Amino acid sequence: MTNGDVELLATKTMSTEKLKKALALIQLHEEEADFEGVTQAEILRAELALGLVFPESYKIFLEQCGAGSFGGFEIYGIIAGNFEGEGIPNGVWYTLEERKRGLPENLIALTSDGMGGIDCLQVGHDGSNSGVVSFRNGQIDCKLTDDFGTYFFEHIEEEVED
Repeated sequence: MTNGDVELLATKTMSTEKLKKALALIQLHEEEADFEGVTQAEILRAELALGLVFPESYKIFLEQCGAGSFGGFEIYGIIAGNFEGEGIPNGVWYTLEERKRGLPENLIALTSDGMGGIDCLQVGHDGSNSGVVSFRNGQIDCKLTDDFGTYFFEHIEEEVED
């Protein structure tokens, strides 16, 4: 196993652990949550539609939560039973629409910041996770977190603290 393999495994493990912490917080404050998980078949359809293999932590999020909101935080994903539906929070539809306006094919739209920016999961075609980035004015503006689990946990934790 190379150093790169060890780093990739550590990142995957950390991302999944942070995601599990976020899911535990959601359970503790379920009155703030509006999520509905999706099937593995729906996740596979989304991967095929976007031409990407999703990182494991994002697949777990989709299975458990699908898309929705927690407090004031809305996150896009897959809407259970309405894969092809237009509109927010359908992340597949929104990502495909934003690709028509220049969103790179390795980004998955997670949420809009309301000021022209989109928080996106950056992935490799093999499912490797390159973190969550802000896409603004036709380019990646900055890296927000190293992985999806950390991104989701930070937003859930922020809502709990508010």
